[in-house]
Amino acid sequence: MSHGPLAGHENVVNILGYGWNFRGSGSILFLVTEYASSGILQDYLRRYRLLSRDRLLMCVNVAKGLHKLYMYRIVYSDLKLDNVLVTPHTSAQSGPQGMSQSVVAKISDFGHSLLLYEDDEAKKDQKYGGTLAYNAPEIAKSYGLEYKLLNFRKCDVWTLGLLYWEALDNSSPYYKSTRIQDLIAITKTDSSSRSPSDHSASASKGSTSISKGTASTPESILGSLSTLASRLQEVGIDFLDSKSVGDLYTFEKGKLCKLFQATLDMDPDHRVADIPMLPLLLKDK
Repeated sequence: MSHGPLAGHENVVNILGYGWNFRGSGSILFLVTEYASSGILQDYLRRYRLLSRDRLLMCVNVAKGLHKLYMYRIVYSDLKLDNVLVTPHTSAQSGPQGMSQSVVAKISDFGHSLLLYEDDEAKKDQKYGGTLAYNAPEIAKSYGLEYKLLNFRKCDVWTLGLLYWEALDNSSPYYKSTRIQDLIAITKTDSSSRSPSDHSASASKGSTSISKGTASTPESILGSLSTLASRLQEVGIDFLDSKSVGDLYTFEKGKLCKLFQATLDMDPDHRVADIPMLPLLLKDK
């Protein structure tokens, strides 16, 4: 947040200061950031009945902030609606395509962020943290293997696709959608013969720690989501036929379909790594 080129970016939260509280023999670091008067993006989208295009504009804000991080070889590593803050928009300029923007979305909470190294630099000690329910499928598959084989940017792009999906669905967690819940029920039925220990193990793979926000996602659901990763792209595209995005034009839904194809592909080799390659909609020139 204090890095020169990032400090002035409108889609990265501004830091005002930092210091230490000394207590006994230890010390606690604190950060002072700008005040986000509209709270987190998840609550903001639930509070106001925004048009789908306005929701997309907030998602574009997030994507632009993510792209700026990548330009300076930083991976965010825990992208989700409740890690994005909403502040008043201070720029006098209109938003993309002439839309005026009264608020702006800013990425915050960089506790899991990673540095991208050159190919010949050591990277094996880096762990992609994230939140289990949102992590890309290759994170779970790489458990215990060399993390240097992962493309961390593509892991972020997976979560960006889920962020678009949830933002358009009134910020409801994607795994609570009717279609996903039906698939989870089928998965539970099919796996009823498995032992509890096997089921628990499959749910816990993918990270050495459980990030905040995961506690509300039961292990049984996490285990099912890991087996449903290959279906998320399909379900996300099906969502575009729902009433939630009924105010979008057909060509806009077509671009969103391409967005989900580029972000929610289970095979990272087929997933986009660079933000400008995504059909984000409403993006600047």
